Parts: sequence; structure tokens; C-alpha cells
Amino acid sequence: MAVVFRCENCLFLSHKELIDSHYRGVYEIKPEFFEINQPYAQRCDSPNQKRKRRKLCKQEENAELEEKLRDFVGKCRETGYFGGNPGMTNEEAVVEAARVHNHSISHPVLQGENKNLQCICTKVDEEEFIIPPNCRFYQNDVRQIEKFLPSGEEFDLIVIDPPWWNKYIRRVKRANRNISYDMLYNDDVAAIPIGGLTSGRCIVAIWCTNNKSHLEDIASKFIPRWGLKYVTQWLWMKVTKAGEPICSFAGEEKKQPYERIIVAVKDTALEERIPKDLILFSVPSSIHSHKPPLLDVFKPYLPEEPKCLEIFARYLHPGFTSIGLEVLKLQHK
Repeated sequence: MAVVFRCENCLFLSHKELIDSHYRGVYEIKPEFFEINQPYAQRCDSPNQKRKRRKLCKQEENAELEEKLRDFVGKCRETGYFGGNPGMTNEEAVVEAARVHNHSISHPVLQGENKNLQCICTKVDEEEFIIPPNCRFYQNDVRQIEKFLPSGEEFDLIVIDPPWWNKYIRRVKRANRNISYDMLYNDDVAAIPIGGLTSGRCIVAIWCTNNKSHLEDIASKFIPRWGLKYVTQWLWMKVTKAGEPICSFAGEEKKQPYERIIVAVKDTALEERIPKDLILFSVPSSIHSHKPPLLDVFKPYLPEEPKCLEIFARYLHPGFTSIGLEVLKLQHK
């Protein structure tokens, strides 16, 4: 388990070690992707005098998070983490990420699996991909899931990372169509039949931006429609190798150094076991929307050998069924 350090409700994860553990020492992800040495500069927008009350609430929330960040990073440093190198930049990480984003890979409809205990290398359209052990994937449109996933399958953990409708990403995609999925409206995501895929003891984790309308729709539309119970909201705090937030804490509607993970369950008996207000810290990958694996965090609340599903997957995990239009992109050799 690549939980590097734990203190109360804060966990420091090694994103790179979690991924490397999938490949049993045969392959490792390039370390350059995690050379995040300096905070990124925020985009400057003109000041807005509206919604002062909401801004005050956001300032209070951010002040509390900054204090937690300083306290936790201080404890990590006492044990030898977050040394960092102030003279280093993010250039290596940016260059390697650009190579991934600019690498155009066709997205044929296909499916595959690796039942072995070791990773394998396979070719698709003359491109080489590494497939981790004990996994299955469907490179297909999630909205068509009932047509290709065998009927009656149920899962104990479902991780969902929707391609949220976002003005900034829309602008980025105009410049580079390879960077991510086509975005979906919230009603499209809510219509995915998640409820029929949940076992009686299922945990559902939904990655979300800090957009208020997305968060409200998860609570009021997604979770009730899927027959689940809202449990809590965790934070993924993204930090540099020196332990600084990757960007400044900002006001309403601005980019924050954290994203959210909404946790819901099928069985209310699980509700009390799952920790509330958990903060996951990690040095993020420079690849767009490259989230850290969550299975190790949820393992204490799952069956011994859980059936796991990731929807809108961007890479593969052992023990998972992965579905999405880009399931193989980050498996490229």
C-alpha cells in the first residue's frame, strides 16, 4: 500500500508508487510526470464584486484548509518527506505531459482482459500497450454500457471520473482535441444505470471539481437516481514535492489546489465505518485528469476480494473492470 504517511484524517499518497505497484517491478511510469517542484501561477481574472457572502465563506474554508495543509506537511517533514528542491522547475513534467497530450491514438471500440498474474504487452494498430495483471477493459462509450457489459454483473467498488462540462477545458480542447474526453452534461452522467451495477455492500466514489452546480447535482440527482445514500465528501489536495499547494487557494469559481471525492453507499450499515472529512495529499501527475488510484484507501471497507469498476477510466488497475473511450491511452508503452 502506497500510503506514505498518515496522521488523523490526513493521508499522504504516492501516486507514482501506487501505479508502479500494478506492474510488479517489470515496468514503472516515468518519474518525470511527477516532477512538480513549483506551484503553478493562477490565471488572472478581473475582480467581481458580486456574491460577497459566498466569497467570505470560501475564504474561511480556504483558510482552514491552508492551516491543515501546513500542519500536515510539517508533520510529514519531521519524518523526512517533502524535502523538495527549490531550484527545480516543472519543465520536465510539462514537457512529458505535452508528449502524452499530443500523441494521437485512435479509439476503436474494443475489449480485452489479462487473467495472468503478470503484466503483458500487446499491440493495437501497431501501438504497444502494457496491460496490468487481473484486469478487464471495454474501450467504448459509457452511455452504451448496457449493450456491452454482461447483464447481472454487480460491483463492490465503483469509481466514476466524469468528463464534467467546463468552460476552461472547452477552451483547451479547441487547441488540442487529444487532451481529454468530449465533455458530458450532468443529465447524461446521471442517466448512466449505476444503480443496477451495485452490490448490496457497494461503495461509489465520484471525482468532482469544485463547481457548485456539479456538486449539487451529485447530491440531488445522481445519488438518489442510483439508489444510493450520500455519506461524505473527501478532498484530494495536490501539492508540490516541497509540500506547497500546486496553486494558490482562490476565491469562488477559481481553480483550487484540490478536487473532491463524493462517497456514497448502497448499504447504510457501511456509512458509520467510512471516515468523514478525509484529506488525501499527493504530488499529482502532470498529465491532464490523471487521478491517483483509490482502491488502497477503500480496502478496509470492502470485501477481501472486491469486484471493482471504473467508469470514464483513463488507465487500467489490477482487479478492475475499466470502461471508457480512453482506457488504453495512459497504458501506452
